[in-house]
Amino acid sequence: MGIAVYNNTFINLPFPSAVFKILIDEEPDMDDLRQWQPETANSLQYMLDFDEAKEGAALEDIVCRTFTVDVEQFGAVSQVDLKPGGNEIYVTKDNVREFVRLYIEFTFKKQCEGQLSSFKKGFERMIDLPVVKSMFSYEEVEALICGQRTLDFGELRDSAVYANGFTPNCQMMKWLWDIVLNEWNEEQRRLLLTFSTGSDRAPVNGLKSLKFVIVQDGEDDQRLPSSHTCFNQLLIPKYSSQDILRKHLETAIQNATGFGMV
Repeated sequence: MGIAVYNNTFINLPFPSAVFKILIDEEPDMDDLRQWQPETANSLQYMLDFDEAKEGAALEDIVCRTFTVDVEQFGAVSQVDLKPGGNEIYVTKDNVREFVRLYIEFTFKKQCEGQLSSFKKGFERMIDLPVVKSMFSYEEVEALICGQRTLDFGELRDSAVYANGFTPNCQMMKWLWDIVLNEWNEEQRRLLLTFSTGSDRAPVNGLKSLKFVIVQDGEDDQRLPSSHTCFNQLLIPKYSSQDILRKHLETAIQNATGFGMV
């Protein structure tokens, strides 16, 4: 992750947002647990919302839960106290918020303290973490590492650079952007971005800040488009029709791994 930031390269990490919060010393919350373990989060929310007067019973009598959590290691399940003497303390309406806070803290931090410490230490070998913490929120840190998840391909069209014969108003580029913006779905657009840049994510400021170059690569209705991902360059031969352009683009982006096209 540190090297990715240092080299201004995005990496697709399937991490929950809590990881980026922990990286800059922010506390995970119920929304993070809901993203990671939705069923558990729903159970905890039920406990928080429990109305003893409406239910006609005390919370501890209904859920029978103590300040403990079950942990499985190598097939064996053990019980861990969330605080000293937790196995003897029942969750009630008076202490349920404390229980939820301790449960979330254990889930995201305490049960993996050693791994988190090594993770942060490795990141700090490349990045000045105090500077990052002072300048960015956890959402911005995630975007810095993984790129923006939400993409506006209209911004990519408006900021694209054209070379070797292509211009913003030439017929080929009108065909191209009509296909990309009006015909293709989000998955196809992301495939085109990956094919051209090596990543389906945008920089922190969106696709408008990505230097994207479209180069005319001769004139040949038989050749497929190609790319130089290191330079964010898409190379397209000049085709005789929009149908040929569409067909060759879709062939290229759908078969772009395994044999050197990217």
